[in-house]
Amino acid sequence: MASINNSSYSHQIVIMFLIAWNISIPVWSNNELPSETYSVSMISGNEGLPTEEIRKVFKGSNGYMWFATPEGLIRYDGYELKLYSTSKYLTQGLITNNFSDIVQTTDGTLWFATDHGVARLDENNETFSFFNTNKKNWKSQSYNKINTLATDAEDNIWIGTGGGGVLKLNTKNNHFEEFNKNDSRIDMSSEWIVKIYCDSQGNTWITTWEGNLIIINEKKRIYKTIQGITKDLLFSEHTPYSIHETSNNKYWLGLWGKGLVCVSLAQDYQLNLEHKLNNLNNNNIIYDIDIDKKGNLWLGTTNGVIQVQKPQSASPEVVLIKNIDSEPSYNLQYEVFSILCDNNNFIWAGTLTGVYLTNPFSQNFYTYIIPLETNKLLSQAATAITIDPQGHFLIGLRGYGFGEYSFTDNCFIPYTSHPTYNKLNPALNTINCFLWDSDGYLWLGTRYLGLIKYDPKTGHSIEINQDNHVFNFNAETVVDLLQDHLGNIWAGTEKGIYKIIKHYPIKLENFSIVRYTHEEDNPHSISSNLISKIIEDDNKQLWIATFDKGINKLKTRLETHYPVQFENLNSSTSKLFKTSSQISTMYKGSDGTIWIGTTGGKLLRKKMNNNNFKLVKEVDNIIGETIFSIIEDNDHFLWVASSQGLVRIDLNKESISYSIFPKSTELLNNNFIRNAIYKDTNGKLYLGGNKGFNAFFPHSIVPNPSIPHVAITNIKQGNQTIKMPTNNNPLILNHTNNTLSFAFSALSYASPENNRYAIMLEGVDDDWRYIKASIREITYANLKPGEYTLKYNASNNNGLWRAEARQLRIRVNPAYYETWWAITLYFIIILSSLLYIILKERKTNKIMRALEIEHIEHEKSENLLSFKKQLFANISNEFITPLNVLNVYIENWRNIHTSPPPTGLTIGTT
Repeated sequence: MASINNSSYSHQIVIMFLIAWNISIPVWSNNELPSETYSVSMISGNEGLPTEEIRKVFKGSNGYMWFATPEGLIRYDGYELKLYSTSKYLTQGLITNNFSDIVQTTDGTLWFATDHGVARLDENNETFSFFNTNKKNWKSQSYNKINTLATDAEDNIWIGTGGGGVLKLNTKNNHFEEFNKNDSRIDMSSEWIVKIYCDSQGNTWITTWEGNLIIINEKKRIYKTIQGITKDLLFSEHTPYSIHETSNNKYWLGLWGKGLVCVSLAQDYQLNLEHKLNNLNNNNIIYDIDIDKKGNLWLGTTNGVIQVQKPQSASPEVVLIKNIDSEPSYNLQYEVFSILCDNNNFIWAGTLTGVYLTNPFSQNFYTYIIPLETNKLLSQAATAITIDPQGHFLIGLRGYGFGEYSFTDNCFIPYTSHPTYNKLNPALNTINCFLWDSDGYLWLGTRYLGLIKYDPKTGHSIEINQDNHVFNFNAETVVDLLQDHLGNIWAGTEKGIYKIIKHYPIKLENFSIVRYTHEEDNPHSISSNLISKIIEDDNKQLWIATFDKGINKLKTRLETHYPVQFENLNSSTSKLFKTSSQISTMYKGSDGTIWIGTTGGKLLRKKMNNNNFKLVKEVDNIIGETIFSIIEDNDHFLWVASSQGLVRIDLNKESISYSIFPKSTELLNNNFIRNAIYKDTNGKLYLGGNKGFNAFFPHSIVPNPSIPHVAITNIKQGNQTIKMPTNNNPLILNHTNNTLSFAFSALSYASPENNRYAIMLEGVDDDWRYIKASIREITYANLKPGEYTLKYNASNNNGLWRAEARQLRIRVNPAYYETWWAITLYFIIILSSLLYIILKERKTNKIMRALEIEHIEHEKSENLLSFKKQLFANISNEFITPLNVLNVYIENWRNIHTSPPPTGLTIGTT
């Protein structure tokens, strides 16, 4: 459901159209015509439109759709309708809600026709500028009502007013040039302008109400007034209301009340009539014309949409598109004001009842619902599919055995009422699998009655189960059956695998059975008794898949019945099967490749003559939680039925290339039943589901080739919406508000609910994040200061991705105290402090060194002085001591010679 200012996506409705066409003659009849179907989505008031009157549908160069209405301007991204109205954008310059036309100049600027002049939108800032009577250079002072706009090759805007003639706006200098009744170069009999069209030859076509057609080519100085094409086609009576140029320089004119004509423009600027279609099933008022990529014309008329196929051939085909849905709100038989064939070949119709989108790449998956009968059929689940030798289409029906589905009568014939199968046990509950063997016997794998062998020629059957003591078969449920190249039948059950050995002569009951089960003490036994699928490869080797313990390869030759050995590939023997050991299905391709699907949504493959299985990483994120079945079509495409829908893998290429066909009303809501898949002799595929089955020819399924634009539709910083930066500038945040939320749109409009998105924020994410369209938003909280790059990509509804992701640079500024200048200041301060400390230390050290030297010198001086004193003392002592001795001697001598002799002393002589 599309809505205004919310994230839900528009409700896609498949509408069946009746297409009418008749033999091609210049005048068309109103006979009832054959019908076809179109897949169409609708946007109406229920989806959030302020009004269902859509005057113009326009696709901008950036991929957004724009709708002009009398109640406001609307931007559509495939999910949300964003309304520009005076109630919300008055302060941004919007002064009216009445919009009627839209054009765009080459710089991407959008221009709008309103009842208050011409409006210009600054899309990034969401501000409007108006050119009207309030502008001094606005020529038509009395006419703000604008009917039509056109842009020429010089980016001039041609403005058709409602009563004031034509203005040409030079968007480079905002200069106006006026064309009206007062202009002598032209004969403008009416100043009510209906349509302006600028062609590829530099001509501007101007049509006036009940007036003339004027063609202007200013470079050639041509101002031509044309009153009509022929005497019967005068423009004063049949105003050209719509114009469109073809690829071969011819022009289609939609004449008011006179249908459609094709003209060529002569060198003298006269119109030559080429084709005339003047009775388009009573839709002779044509509001708009466009041409699709196939060259078909699409016409918006007073009574719906008309398609003209092969319009320039001698016998074009007119197709009247009708809606056969009984709901009145989806009735297309109203006025269609605008037709757009966009660059992806989607057809948009702006009508009196909303917007309609026709998808030309709708997939022809035909759905067949099993009719319910009160007190008889209470189930619609198609559990198995086959076609018998008589061409009867047989389907297993859960709870009711099986029966024939009649495509002619759209009815189900239970086997109990079928002349070929009514002799079978009437108590059959569910058939899990069918097998027609090489001898013409039908083998039925059941849910509760084990295995049944049936002879359709005689109506005789044998029930092989625990109640039949003739055979060693005690399983109740048979999930798969296979006949090997020797003619042996292999039955996979919940109690192991059984080998039914054919004996000769060929008779219904002439066979024997061998059972193989898991043995705990035998590593060469089968890994599990819960068998899911059995195949035989091109080397005549048997492969058995299990629901819980991987796969097994029979190493013993098929001719040997007992004993046999199995090679186990499971979580204990292979790293790959540690996360992929629950096998739901298995398939052998035409080139010998073995494909495995798991209940975890993993797709594995083993190529011929290669012993290793490998994960198919290319589809690892898109398949879904469970793979139900696998089959290859006649054109070598592999079809994988999963919980996400169908995945088609191209086997014709070396690298993996795929398309996705997701859940839709054309498929059985992805509720496929495991291994309920079948390919008939014509290559048609059938898939069983819980509500019936799908059937389709693979070559008729055309994937959507349109490449998504992908855009960020909204950015929130915290809870506040912020603007997207322009000119590749980064998105700048501060450190206090560093939580970002992004909303995305692929701008791909075919089933946009099936688009997918891949997001990666370099610097945060190690790998891509994949999100669904139902989410479309991602939040990154508490981003650290630094530089980041947000990469974002999108796929369309069939899995086609853009070749290159878009990017948005993000810068989270640090706090002021973490900025470079703050860090530089911190560095300077620290460096200065260190320098000061160093210098201070050096000075201190110098002083200390000086003091130390002074102390040392002082000590040296003291020591020297002491030494001198000691030396002097020593020297003095050396001198004084002998003198003292001498002095003593002298004193003694003096005393002897000067003193009187002592008394009584006799001096003798000798």
